[in-house]
Amino acid sequence: MKHISMSSFDNPGLLPLTIAEMKNTSGGKFPSILKRLTFAALVTWTIENWTDIKKGVNDGWDADHWE
Repeated sequence: MKHISMSSFDNPGLLPLTIAEMKNTSGGKFPSILKRLTFAALVTWTIENWTDIKKGVNDGWDADHWE
């Protein structure tokens, strides 16, 4: 098997990507305000539905799985 050195990839005139191009190639950034709003909505939904969530978990835990 032939070993390929990094020097074989040197190409004159080749430039590294700019920051804007890096964002394009890696999908950009999800705006932090949207992350915060999504988290806040999830927490709010959980608080508002806590009794139903708790009841569902308890019912599932207490269920007889072997019948």
